[in-house]
Amino acid sequence: MEGHHYNKPPSSDTDDNQSVGDVVPEMAPHVATYRLPRFSSRRLSSSSSMGDYDRLPRTKSMFPEPQQLTKDDLTSADALMADGVFTMNSTLSAVIENALGHPIPGLEVRFRNLELSAEVPQIKGGELEVPTLVNQVQQGLSNLCCSSNNMTVQKQILRGVSGVFRPGRITLVLGQPGSGKSSLMKVLGNRFHMDTNISLGGDISYNGKDRSELLDVLPRYVAYANQIDDHYPRMTVQETFEFAHRCCAGTEMEPWAMEAIKNCSPEHHAHAVEVLNAHHKFAPDLTVKKLGLDNCKDTVVGNAMLRGVSGGERKRVTTGEMMFGMKRLQLLDEISTGLDSAATYDIC
Repeated sequence: MEGHHYNKPPSSDTDDNQSVGDVVPEMAPHVATYRLPRFSSRRLSSSSSMGDYDRLPRTKSMFPEPQQLTKDDLTSADALMADGVFTMNSTLSAVIENALGHPIPGLEVRFRNLELSAEVPQIKGGELEVPTLVNQVQQGLSNLCCSSNNMTVQKQILRGVSGVFRPGRITLVLGQPGSGKSSLMKVLGNRFHMDTNISLGGDISYNGKDRSELLDVLPRYVAYANQIDDHYPRMTVQETFEFAHRCCAGTEMEPWAMEAIKNCSPEHHAHAVEVLNAHHKFAPDLTVKKLGLDNCKDTVVGNAMLRGVSGGERKRVTTGEMMFGMKRLQLLDEISTGLDSAATYDIC
């Protein structure tokens, strides 16, 4: 790919990694214990080596020029998105970076030689039978007579998987059904249910920090959109997003976020606070518009027993529900199910 090189981002032990913006919200007073090291959020090329970083080419359509916002531009979701979602995001990024005094911190995930296996019951006979009283009794007696070593078999889910998810990039994970794509995402997002019969090996790091040190706080940084659409069926799309927003972000911006944007003049700080408060206030409405759910925002989500939105719209609700809470990494599991290529392109 294109080779415009720039210097390697600073390591986690530098002073640059001590910004307030990396503090976990609830643990702001305990900065030394709960902090993710910063990683430069500049877009990188996957073709570069571990020591070289290639900047991707930027086009006007992808990265439009930031706009000067007035008070009228902060009055509604429609006003914020008047020039399109790309312009809105570009303007928001420029305001935040100006207030922070440095680029917005990113999150780099590295995993090496990842191994995941499980002990599962062994099926004997090679045939699937309709459960009846007779064959269930026979199977129970057979299990009692067999030794415990013959009862289970080791099932390999992931074998020697290595890779890097770099900040500012969309990474597509491809594989055959049952190859472990969902398991990989759940492990990286700390959503994989670990039991006594599950064994996990290999190295996983987030901005150079080991996974074991971040297990308790990892869900605050990493979002995982399940491929199963599980919602409260009687809530509307708008209510679902508002509920998710209240649970993940609350009614007001966190104090740590307000503190992080003070590295600028009082005028710029006041403007940044207004912009952030507007985006926070209208976050559910912005999510509805980003995902193209305006026409069904007042329709119940529904499920198999209650008629609601369509399957493709419900899939978008699942994706949007996980977009709240200032997550730095979004793991989206089969979000294109039920969507056409145009809708998938617009969302991604």
